[in-house]
Amino acid sequence: MFPKRLQFILDRTVNIATLMDTAIAGREDEIFFTTDEKLPQYGIPDDGLTGAGLRDTVNRLCRMLHSHGVRRFDRVAIWKSNSLDYFLWSYSAMRRGAISVPVNGRMPVQNFLNFIRNSGARTIVTDCAGLQALQDSGLPLDGIDRIFLTDGSTKAPGIDVIPVPDVFAQMPVDYIPPHMDRDQHVMICHTSGTTGFPKGVLHGSDSFILAAQGQMRIQFITRRNPVMFAGWMNHHISQAGCITSLAAGVQTHVVTDLSAGHILQSISDWQPRLFFAFPDIYQNMCQTGLDGYNLSSVRMWMSSGDAMHEHYIRQLTAKGAFLRLFGKPLVSSLFMEFFGTSEIGFAALVKISERRTRNFGRMVGRPTPASPAVKIADAEGRRLPAHKVGRMMVKGPTLFKGYWNQHDRTHDVVRDGWWWTGDVGFRDNFGRFYQIDRDVDTVNTAQGPVYGLPVEEEALKLPFVQEAALAARPASGADEAVLLLQMAPGPAGSPADLLAAVKANCSWAQHLSEVIILTEGAKPPRGLTGKVLKREIREQLRQQPATEAAQPQTPAGKPAAAKELANA
Repeated sequence: MFPKRLQFILDRTVNIATLMDTAIAGREDEIFFTTDEKLPQYGIPDDGLTGAGLRDTVNRLCRMLHSHGVRRFDRVAIWKSNSLDYFLWSYSAMRRGAISVPVNGRMPVQNFLNFIRNSGARTIVTDCAGLQALQDSGLPLDGIDRIFLTDGSTKAPGIDVIPVPDVFAQMPVDYIPPHMDRDQHVMICHTSGTTGFPKGVLHGSDSFILAAQGQMRIQFITRRNPVMFAGWMNHHISQAGCITSLAAGVQTHVVTDLSAGHILQSISDWQPRLFFAFPDIYQNMCQTGLDGYNLSSVRMWMSSGDAMHEHYIRQLTAKGAFLRLFGKPLVSSLFMEFFGTSEIGFAALVKISERRTRNFGRMVGRPTPASPAVKIADAEGRRLPAHKVGRMMVKGPTLFKGYWNQHDRTHDVVRDGWWWTGDVGFRDNFGRFYQIDRDVDTVNTAQGPVYGLPVEEEALKLPFVQEAALAARPASGADEAVLLLQMAPGPAGSPADLLAAVKANCSWAQHLSEVIILTEGAKPPRGLTGKVLKREIREQLRQQPATEAAQPQTPAGKPAAAKELANA
């Protein structure tokens, strides 16, 4: 292990404010970050940010925050179009000693204002489009003291608007951060909102530092393996990923246009060794089609959040190569999944798949030496034996400090330091963990529970199925399990055919009541981070009567063999 890398891993004095100085020491002329957008307002050249350029940019932003009245522990909300500057502003706010509040720019105005009022943020970083949306909403903007406008000089009545392009270059490039305790609060990120209004997740400096040190212990993040990242830059994972890349001194290319075609072309052009994206982005890439793009440089595909379905992993590991001999692939590219959430702060479980991998079935991995502790427990927090379905719980030093201003929500999910992720799953005799559903999404039928994730994974193996979502439909006495399918054009069979095929190949699907094929062009509703909003599907199904199940039919009108359909 390289001396500088090992020194950082063992360092117990570094904090989020001093991390940048430690990382760029001796590397001031090396490129750290590049991006697919132009950011002239920060003086960033087209060829990217060097260590010295990053230091000067961050220090100027720190000076700007300080000179306009942002104090230690003030909350600074960032809400704008997707951009690398989410990280620049967020890191600068933390280095200043304030608390960064990065919010997805797609969050509706009303929700954004409610969220920042709960967080106590009186400072907003936004762009002209964001400011226009705030003004057009007609909602009261009381409580907002200042707005840093990243791309213009528009005014707002009663609010101090600081035009970043006009002010940035005037700021000095030197800045000494205030003293920071190792566990000082530095960020309030938000949850995905799949189960309700997004919660504010509070993290300390130690969470980010320990996560970066842990990632450098278990990952192939080295200067010889440039990274490409495609995702929403407000997300905790995105912020933590940039911090890890900075600490490792690895060049990172940030893709902010998240259309599948643009991402695939960016891989072809930039030729990264490591590529990171969220599951919904990978899904869109696969549905767009991977052929026709040069993906040969990729050694490892990486993802976090929801576990990926086998259907997509197999397509990705067929591209690129982890190891070549005389230019020929010796080992296929790897798909590395990190089971984690904004609350966990670090990968609780890690799973690595390659082209020949056979063990899927919603297996989400094993703990690593750097991971927090994981257990399957009952409702009282008692550890359950292997193969018993229960709550997935996590405990470790990177865990969040609690939900901001929502102590009751924190108390509901934490027992003796163990946090319940909201997932249900089980562990096998080999220490491998399996995620089979979110607890709130489990359908409790009269015959027993139906867990959605293994059913959806099996459905995605059927011909022409592009998307699958299992949800509950209220019925007399108990709920019914209904599977919604988004189909590609083609002779996929009737809903009854598809229902029989899924049941024939998935033991978890035996109590499934019905398959509903979405109308052409319709898609399951998704939240800010791309996750399917099953609570909205449940509400739609509540208003829809059950349809009468039909005998499975082939296009010729004869009964279909379910196994033949499934294996087509």
